[in-house]
Amino acid sequence: MECISTVSYSFLLNNEVVGEVHPHRGIRQGDPLSPYIFIICAEVLSGLCKTTQENGTLPGIRVSRYGPKVNHLLFADDTMILTKTDPLSCATLVEILQSYEKASGQMINAQKSSISFSSKTPVEIR
Repeated sequence: MECISTVSYSFLLNNEVVGEVHPHRGIRQGDPLSPYIFIICAEVLSGLCKTTQENGTLPGIRVSRYGPKVNHLLFADDTMILTKTDPLSCATLVEILQSYEKASGQMINAQKSSISFSSKTPVEIR
């Protein structure tokens, strides 16, 4: 946290260092620490998903007849959540996402997110 909370930026103007800015929130895009901080946050999200899979509140689905149940997949900065559409699973998913947003400061971007349903999911559930 010391590396994140004590950072400051200066500007070069006519080859002379001028001014100093102390950011109030987060780190700049492209900061070398950024990928590591993201991985730590993703581990938290993954842990929340694993815990709810183990306790049965977000059980996940099987991607093949004899395969293990999976409730989340992470790739780079993309996350895929796999779940049933029953009320408990949906409420658990909302709770996980809200907890993650609160803990990490990252917000889910609804415009970049999508939801897909099985063809067997009734219209009223969708």
